[in-house]
Amino acid sequence: MSSECRDDVLTAVSRAEQLWADALDARETANALSDRAEEEAEAAMELTENVAALYKSMKSISLEKIAKADAATTSSIDANGMVGRALEACQKADLLELQAEEALLLSEEKLTQHLLDFPDSSLAE
Repeated sequence: MSSECRDDVLTAVSRAEQLWADALDARETANALSDRAEEEAEAAMELTENVAALYKSMKSISLEKIAKADAATTSSIDANGMVGRALEACQKADLLELQAEEALLLSEEKLTQHLLDFPDSSLAE
C-alpha cells in the first residue's frame, strides 16, 4: 500500500514539473512572438508613414507609388497577424501556468498526506 501511495505522489510531482517546463517553454515562445510582433508593428508604422509622406508630396499617382502603398498595407496586416499569434501564445502560457500551479498544489497535498500516513517513508528525506 505504501508503495502505491508513494508512486501516486511521485507521479503528481512529475506531472507538476512537466507542466512547469511546458509553461516555461510556452512563455518563452510568447515573449519571442511578442518581441517580433513589436518589431513588425514598428516597421509597418514606419513604412506607412513613408507612404503617407510620399502621397502628400505627389503630383500624380504611379504604379510604383501604388505598389509602395500595397506593401505598407501588407506589412500592417502581417504585423497584426503576428500580434494575434503572440496573444494566443500568451494565453496558452497563462493556461499552462495555471495548470502547473494546480498540479503543484495537488502534489504538495498528496505528499503531505503520504507523510502523515507513512511517517517513515523515503519521501520524508
